[in-house]
Amino acid sequence: SAVCGFENEDMIVIDREAALTYTDQIEKDSVKSRLQEPLLMAVGQLASMPLKLGGKCDALAVNRDGRLLTIEIKPRTATTTIRRSPLQARHYADLFSEWVHEVKPVEAPEKVIRRMIQQRERLGLIKGPRPKLKMPVEVQPVIVVERGFSEAALAGLREVQDRLEAKHNTPPLVVKSATLWGRLDDIES
Repeated sequence: SAVCGFENEDMIVIDREAALTYTDQIEKDSVKSRLQEPLLMAVGQLASMPLKLGGKCDALAVNRDGRLLTIEIKPRTATTTIRRSPLQARHYADLFSEWVHEVKPVEAPEKVIRRMIQQRERLGLIKGPRPKLKMPVEVQPVIVVERGFSEAALAGLREVQDRLEAKHNTPPLVVKSATLWGRLDDIES
């Protein structure tokens, strides 16, 4: 909630626990499986890696450059899941990228995102200028870890990220730390 509530000049959070909807469970399973398979194969047999990846992005935001951010948020004590977070962040970016580049969407993704921004503005949750969505929509994976994480957690994150970078690193993953009040600072991944 700190990440979503902090007034940030770099981004505006437009949704929490963001998930895409599908025509049916068969379509959902097919899309998720197709997108997660190369990621899971890239990390191979690393210890504590999941067998499948989730479908809810912790936060969806638009940054000041107009990119759509898929944000995976981790508490500092979650060493195992911090390690896995590059998989999750990349998977959510792939899911939302697939949505924004869909051939025949029910509704244009950029319209949906713009309405989400307008809704936050109407609710008084956007201070300052409204972010302008870049066209075509670009999706950026982001990991935010609560400040005070262990070096072992960060080393594990880097190990997973290194394996993913060899196979799939467009756009590059962004890793940040968060204070308890939600300010974000860059971490070298």
